[in-house]
Amino acid sequence: MTKPVHRRFDQVDTTSQPGSLVDYLDQVATSAAGTDYTRRTLHTLGAAAGQRLLEVGCGGGHALQAAAELVGATGLVMGIDASATMAAASQARVAGRGRVRVLVADAQRLPFADGVFDGCRAERVLQHLPDPAEALAEMARVTRPGGLVLVGDTEWGGWLLDAPDDPATHAVLAAAAGRSRNPWIGRQLVGLFHQAGLGDLQVEVVTFPGSDFDWAARVHGLAAAVEQAIASGALTSEQAHAWLHDRRRAAAQGQFFSAPSPHHGDRSHLNVTAGHPLGGVERPRRKERFARLTQRRARAFWRAFGLRRLRRHLSLPWSPCRVAPRSAGSYRTPSTVNPTGRVWRGRDEFALLR
Repeated sequence: MTKPVHRRFDQVDTTSQPGSLVDYLDQVATSAAGTDYTRRTLHTLGAAAGQRLLEVGCGGGHALQAAAELVGATGLVMGIDASATMAAASQARVAGRGRVRVLVADAQRLPFADGVFDGCRAERVLQHLPDPAEALAEMARVTRPGGLVLVGDTEWGGWLLDAPDDPATHAVLAAAAGRSRNPWIGRQLVGLFHQAGLGDLQVEVVTFPGSDFDWAARVHGLAAAVEQAIASGALTSEQAHAWLHDRRRAAAQGQFFSAPSPHHGDRSHLNVTAGHPLGGVERPRRKERFARLTQRRARAFWRAFGLRRLRRHLSLPWSPCRVAPRSAGSYRTPSTVNPTGRVWRGRDEFALLR
């Protein structure tokens, strides 16, 4: 039988083999379907040169790499992950790209100022979080007015599997859903977006169908779901392996189909007026251009004034123009230390990052 991949992405750093989870994400991301999904969602997000984008739950870093190519040398791509193992994998993948940064941070308490990103993206992340509503609210908070928030997540109650309508099949599908903290998060996304005050929603249901049994067993998680059904007592070992053997035999005869868990991608403009939580008037483009021009002038002023010279004169402990390299022990919140050893001094510092 194909060796299953037990996906517990809420406990990556405490598992016995965290590298297997990184390998799993690499396998999914580099597949034709995974590459196309990343490309299409970044296009939907409107990623373009000069933008600042945030990837929540950056995993193996494949989306960071793709986003960096779109924003170019004038943009910035920031990735956060709660797992130090995943953050290190992302950091290794984007090493050498000057405008890509990775932090270990909690998606439910993002260490950034309000409105500093042009777009924010999360893929298959909310299903693993204790409070997905809080994470989405944080994504909305750090996205600028008029920016976009995109979330794609898994609906484990919607796995389309060609198998007999019998107790064994129901037990396997229930076991697959039980391996996620929030198995029905896909159908809940629209409500969560409204709850976060995000309007102008665009909803797309994406499936990843296939007839390759080995791929379904390894990547879709079919083999791991069978083992979970055995562990929970829903099926005996003989019943479970007989069911799995029947699916393998059907696949050899061209009678196998698997389309697990549609991804519901929700794209939304950030609410810009508190009085109209779902229908705020878009900020005029002229004001948007003026705000950007003012920001550029402020940066030019600080460069001309000689901020570093001022810092030395006043003996300031940190520079607002960059992240100061400090040891992890010098900061009170270890969750915001990134794998490279750099430390974020606080939420407001990012607003001046260049």
